[in-house]
Amino acid sequence: MNQILSKVGHTIPFPEVENLADPDDANSWTCAACRLPIFSTPFVVHKSEGSNLLLHDQCSDESLPPQLTGHPMHQRGTLILRHRLEEHSSTTPDEEDETGYYCKRCWSICGSKFYECPMGDVRDCGFRLDLPCALSITVLHRSHEHRLTAVNGHAWSKSSHSFVCSACGERHTTPPGKEISGLLSELITGSDQLLVARPFKDAVKAYACTSCDFWIHPDCALLPNAIVDILCHGHPLLLGYSINRLNRSCNICKSEITAFGFYACVACRYYVHIDCAVNSRHHRFEPLLVREAEFPNLLRLPMENEHASAMPRIMKNKIPTYPLFRLGNTNRYDHPISSRISHSTLTPHTDIRELFSPQTIRVHEHPLIYHDDAHNDIVRVCNACTQIILPPDPFYSCANNNNNTCKDFFLHSCCSDFPRTFLSYHSGNCSFRPKVATKPFNVFECVVCKHKCNGSAYYIEEQQNYMDVVCALMPHSITHSAHGKAHILQGRWEIGEFYEYLMSLTCKCCLEKINDDTITSYTCSNCRSFSIHPHCALLPDTVSQKFDRHPLKLITSSSRGEEEEEEKNRLCEICEKDMDWRKWHYGCEECEQYFHANCIPCLDRLSKIKIGFEVWVGCHECPVACVRAVSVDGYLCGHCGKSIRESDDIAFECSKCYFRMHEGCVQELMIKT
Repeated sequence: MNQILSKVGHTIPFPEVENLADPDDANSWTCAACRLPIFSTPFVVHKSEGSNLLLHDQCSDESLPPQLTGHPMHQRGTLILRHRLEEHSSTTPDEEDETGYYCKRCWSICGSKFYECPMGDVRDCGFRLDLPCALSITVLHRSHEHRLTAVNGHAWSKSSHSFVCSACGERHTTPPGKEISGLLSELITGSDQLLVARPFKDAVKAYACTSCDFWIHPDCALLPNAIVDILCHGHPLLLGYSINRLNRSCNICKSEITAFGFYACVACRYYVHIDCAVNSRHHRFEPLLVREAEFPNLLRLPMENEHASAMPRIMKNKIPTYPLFRLGNTNRYDHPISSRISHSTLTPHTDIRELFSPQTIRVHEHPLIYHDDAHNDIVRVCNACTQIILPPDPFYSCANNNNNTCKDFFLHSCCSDFPRTFLSYHSGNCSFRPKVATKPFNVFECVVCKHKCNGSAYYIEEQQNYMDVVCALMPHSITHSAHGKAHILQGRWEIGEFYEYLMSLTCKCCLEKINDDTITSYTCSNCRSFSIHPHCALLPDTVSQKFDRHPLKLITSSSRGEEEEEEKNRLCEICEKDMDWRKWHYGCEECEQYFHANCIPCLDRLSKIKIGFEVWVGCHECPVACVRAVSVDGYLCGHCGKSIRESDDIAFECSKCYFRMHEGCVQELMIKT
């Protein structure tokens, strides 16, 4: 019985859906039938006598023709598809096996499936072909958007015995295995963790695209996904491919990277030629498992629940020099917005002027008290990132307790370390704004997530727009459990220049097109078909909702079965509109209740507004507090006399006097004063 993990016909044009195998394993997995690596090719698992055999999708029984007629090497008869699954208990047949199952074309041992003359016993023919010699076996590899055909020695004419590898840029003239040195030799022959099973011996000369002038050497196709330069650069280097000129220089040989493939530490802008990584005499590169590598600025998602704040993790993962926000082409970085306050409370002998340098920006007009003790039961929301401050995260509070406008001012300790300015590679020059001074009460719309926010922001000078600090400071790389913990998702501002097709991708969460230059996204460095918006990636794993007594679970497209996706007539419990099962949503399987993610208050477009802040207006003697408009829907505005509607998003209320106002009316009065 075949358990199909992923099945996509090989005739379907790109983009195909790659398998979701761990990148650390995909190169070492070999198809039992053809003995070519699995790579990114969709595959099936064949269960036979307690063993699990991996087969390319086109090497399954459903895809292979049962017989071949008129083969050029056996024109006198028909070749029949044979199986010997019972003799293969692993995905890597032993090359020392003396069973006599040799291919008469390449003289390699056949895999678990091959084509054979049925008249062997009668005519003593014994003609046999393995799958790559009998058919055109194609594989998906992360380096190219089309299927690649395995080219063996018999398809290699004497006049074209060499080719330029598109990955490393070198001309190859010898069979695979005879040019291996350095890093790759260690991988092929000696690494216990990354043992690569070579396909049939010396048979495959290259993998080639029949539609493009793209060739890749088998050794380059088997390169590890991550390496580390233990002598000169401590961060892992990820294998990458670019269809455009990088305009980068190799940090080893100092010459420009013109080849298609390279190794890079994105956070540090550290790039290396493949050939320099493999054959360098002055550097020592070692292979790494992606799932075990410690990448700088890597954020692992999703967050546990709606109370977990991403900002402490984002800032904790940053290396001290803020490599994500390099200023120009230099190694100079700007100062953080404030200096760390080292004492838990201010004393009469403390000079607050010593706590700030002339080059820093004041995040608050009053002195701040540093707290690193227990938080007790008070829920505090940071005024900079507008996320909850949870124990044991240290924080600041305003020392001026007598000022009503400051009694609710809190700041994550990590939120005092934001860079003042940085150069964003997708937005240009950005400068920190503790408050959006052009707005009456600091409410702006983030250009990235389109959510309203009243926290701190970064001003994009070229676009004259604002980003909230969470969207602005998201790291270069993340992982998400919906796409495998070893699949590194990189920011589109890094790999967007590498792949033109990214502009046509859709976000796996919201299904919106990723085609706006102002909207960043994360795309898998190993798979071409997975991309997600940053704010979608930040959706928590569980949320609490008053309509259900159980925590609601994030349901992704990968966690829902095909039968469930076909369910109809399910409505969101809040808006009572149809659910689209293709989009990520929340649900309680026990209560059979489901919710749109953007209908849940703690996740909707108002979730980044710190509700409750107070302002003074001239038409009322008391301060009015910010509330969600839905809580005062239908009430009349005390200024203009018109009804307040839920669609207004936010409104203002004096609960003591039962006085309400439109947001626009408050803005109008505040601007006049």
